[in-house]
Amino acid sequence: MSWSLSFEVAPGLPSERCPEAITAVIGQARDNGSLGNNDCEAERDAAVVEACETVEVLLSSGVLGDTSERTFGVVLSGHCNPNNKPREGYSGDFVNISIVQKS
Repeated sequence: MSWSLSFEVAPGLPSERCPEAITAVIGQARDNGSLGNNDCEAERDAAVVEACETVEVLLSSGVLGDTSERTFGVVLSGHCNPNNKPREGYSGDFVNISIVQKS
């Protein structure tokens, strides 16, 4: 089951608030059905949480710039299969993370 999630981290959002903001975005996407269909829901949710934790680590590290001064665009996407095992006729499991520093 393929999934995707995109959001922005606004300037002035201190890195310690990134987890809170990202958790809110995940909840909204899940509630409005834009995260993907519910086939492999547990596997999808686990992958999304891990990807978001990686985003939090990267933004908090400052390696991409200061979150108090910049906006960052985040796009997460992936695919999962039941029990994270290959399934005939479907893509293999993957997670893609893109973080773009905006002005």
